[in-house]
This record gives sequence, structure tokens and C-alpha cells, in this order.
Amino acid sequence: MAHYSTLSIYKPAYDLMRLTARCKKNMRKDFKHTTGSDLHRLGTEIVLQIAEANEARGRERIAAIRAMHKNLDRLKLHFRLCNDERLVGKDQWAWAIELMENVGAQGGGWIESTQKTSAA
Repeated sequence: MAHYSTLSIYKPAYDLMRLTARCKKNMRKDFKHTTGSDLHRLGTEIVLQIAEANEARGRERIAAIRAMHKNLDRLKLHFRLCNDERLVGKDQWAWAIELMENVGAQGGGWIESTQKTSAA
């Protein structure tokens, strides 16, 4: 089993976590400790769930990836709010979308791969 930090899904997920930290740091005070904290917590949770999925096998791995996808959906919602309220810049918004799509697609591929391996 490879270390989770060597997985191709890890790099964009880690970059996403770093982006959430920068976005929180630069938010207006009235959103920093609510929306900003939620944003960063979700970004961190996604990376931790990737590590958890890497350690799991079969159904447990699929469950961990699906939980990561749920948090990714929540993160998308938070980033949309941040964009709509102008809490993040357009470049941060675009980068977040790209990273979230990348992580989501790789997560979907990981589920398919795990299902094929489990069925064999």
C-alpha cells in the first residue's frame, strides 16, 4: 500500500486545503470565524478522508471516498457563498473549482477501481 501522500488525488486535495487556509486568512472579520472556519475544516477533512480511504479496503474504502465526496459537495457550497458574498477573489474561486473538480473526478475513478478489484 502506497503512502497517501504519494497518491495522485492527494496533491490537488492538499492544494485545496492550503487554498481554504489562505481564503480564511483574507476574509472579512464578520465571516472569518464562521464561514472561513467551515471552509478550512472541510478542506482539512477531505485530505484526512483520503488518508483514511487509502488505509481501507473494499466497502470501507468506498464508504470513505463517498464521505469525502459529501464533504467536497459541502465545500463547493461554501465556496459558492464566498464567491457570491465577495469573500474570495475570482482567481481563488476559479482555482477552487478546478481543484474540487479534479479531486471529485479522481475520487470517482478510485471508487470504480475499487469496485472492479473487489468484484474480481
